[in-house]
Amino acid sequence: MTADNAADDAALLARYAATRSEADFRAIVERYAAMVYSACLRRLGGGTCDAEEASQAVFAILSRRAHRMSTSSKSGLIGWLLVVSRHVCLNLIRDRERRMRREMKAAATRHHHQTEPHGPHAGRRPRPRSGSPTAGADRVGRATGRPSGAGRRADGALRQGRPHITQGPHDRRMEFQRRQARRDLVWARNASGPGAPVPLNRATPLWIGPLGNKALPGETKRVFGKNLSRNHGTKESHVYLKPLSGGAWSKAEVIDVNPYAVAFRIPKGQAPGTYDLYVHNGHGGPFGFGGPVKLTVEASRWTRDPSEILVKPSGADDAPAIQQAIDAQSARPNGGTVRPAAGTYTTRSQINLKGKVRLAGAGRDKTSIRVELASPQQGAIHLFGDHMALEDLTLHLAEGGRPPNYGHIKSAWPYVHKDVRLSGIRLSGDPGTRNEGSELRIDVGEITGCEFHRHINTSGGGDVTPTT
Repeated sequence: MTADNAADDAALLARYAATRSEADFRAIVERYAAMVYSACLRRLGGGTCDAEEASQAVFAILSRRAHRMSTSSKSGLIGWLLVVSRHVCLNLIRDRERRMRREMKAAATRHHHQTEPHGPHAGRRPRPRSGSPTAGADRVGRATGRPSGAGRRADGALRQGRPHITQGPHDRRMEFQRRQARRDLVWARNASGPGAPVPLNRATPLWIGPLGNKALPGETKRVFGKNLSRNHGTKESHVYLKPLSGGAWSKAEVIDVNPYAVAFRIPKGQAPGTYDLYVHNGHGGPFGFGGPVKLTVEASRWTRDPSEILVKPSGADDAPAIQQAIDAQSARPNGGTVRPAAGTYTTRSQINLKGKVRLAGAGRDKTSIRVELASPQQGAIHLFGDHMALEDLTLHLAEGGRPPNYGHIKSAWPYVHKDVRLSGIRLSGDPGTRNEGSELRIDVGEITGCEFHRHINTSGGGDVTPTT
């Protein structure tokens, strides 16, 4: 800056202080606005809205202090503007940090983080890790919310018309904390100010399967959702159980990981009861727990009898033989399995699959049931009762028969079944057969690894887990 420029700045300020001339002040703003804006932009890490706000604050201070400030120093007006820019930006960062602490405390209360599980991400209560948005921030104005000692000294210097800033490790720490907050939290901001913080990359568990949210100690379950793994990968995810009755959290063993499903094993010593299940994908520190999803650990559960009845194709109508085997197994206290051997079967009447029975073939490419109904029926297979399974076979509607009224599979109206499993089956039909969908009313069930050439409708208001 030349002596002529310094003299011109002094003259403009003197005239403005004496006459409050808008033209003189506009000349100063036009001369130095770009410089001040660039300085604020660098200090605030590239936030254009914040840089504009800080620049306006700098020139507002200049307007108020014009009659008291001196330009006799070697730095002149340029040096004064740069130091005030730094001070304004630091105050803006401090205000943002104080607001962030309040909002994160509110968020922690809303998400029940007063007590955390034991593990790599938490202690007995949420504690910020080193470098997190809250670590160290409480050391600035913790008791009163006022600026630190350095900030108060700088404010006093400005009131006297001479800018003064103390630069030190605290400024670098605040900058690091601000960058850390950007990684973990995001805010929406409008003219009224910022909204509540939203964690970035938090896991979102939605439901548990197979067969609903009930499990035995030592059993393997899957939690389904989105963003369940670290960096959208297949290596890291953490599952925790929090008892609704209170007490210590427990960590489940994670067996298989992908971003949309995590397989985990219930601890063998887990006490029966109802739990809140949380998933942590390694992001977000104490604010990264996604959930909860309800999980019930049972002391015992109904188990199907291991007995099996083998059925072989006869070359004629196989429906009577299959039905006779189903009736026999359903009469047992804990049911059993009817296993059609590999081959092609023909059914000319509806098969009633009764409670506690599992109808399981040798594979959908090996066991095929051709449905050629002699008269209209409700479905190729009609479901009655609970604890049923249909596995590893193909149901194929043949063109020569009468099509069932409700597709391949039909629930007994208005019954809502519990514990129904469809696994590895194929529903298909010849060209020209009625494209009628199956109707299932299920409270708890699972559909996995199936191939549907006709649509299937599930209802009943319960928990049906579709997987592949």
